[in-house]
Amino acid sequence: MDVSDIGPVGLARAAREGCLVPLTGAAGCPVDVPVSPTLRALALAPEVPRGAIVTGLSGIWVRHGGELPATVDVLRRRGSRGLRPAQDRARRVRIHAQGTAALPTSSIGPLTVASTARCLVDALRWAPLTSAIPTVWRELRAGTVREHEVTAELLAVAPDRARMRAASAWRAVLEAWGDADRSDRGGHAAA
Repeated sequence: MDVSDIGPVGLARAAREGCLVPLTGAAGCPVDVPVSPTLRALALAPEVPRGAIVTGLSGIWVRHGGELPATVDVLRRRGSRGLRPAQDRARRVRIHAQGTAALPTSSIGPLTVASTARCLVDALRWAPLTSAIPTVWRELRAGTVREHEVTAELLAVAPDRARMRAASAWRAVLEAWGDADRSDRGGHAAA
């Protein structure tokens, strides 16, 4: 259900009364309908420029849920020009160049979404680390991505300041992940 169906007041009321699960500021779904990646993609699609690839925390939200960030990061496909976000939406859209490396993507509903590993790398590049690092940790714990996949995607990104930031954050995550893994093994051995 979109804001164009019942208006912003109706959407807010339906969410407040527990009839609707909010997905974005402008869309939601009935509480008895399971929220899926396709529903999240349908809700986000009006805010994404046509032909863009959703990535970062927004890509993770489409794929696996969690909290939709205030900023949607998208990649412009090679050779495309003039991507413009919808002006009537509250969410801010940041458009980034894709680069030259091939990018693993999936079609989810009407959107093209980067792979989980690439979404995590882009989250570490552009999102606030206070949001990106817990998301990376959650995805590693859930098993939706492996360490080597994230490392490979990080190495595929062209070197720049954002990649250096992501690499530093990724090293910190790996150190903490290794410490947590050793702690878990030690805890299980003692039990």
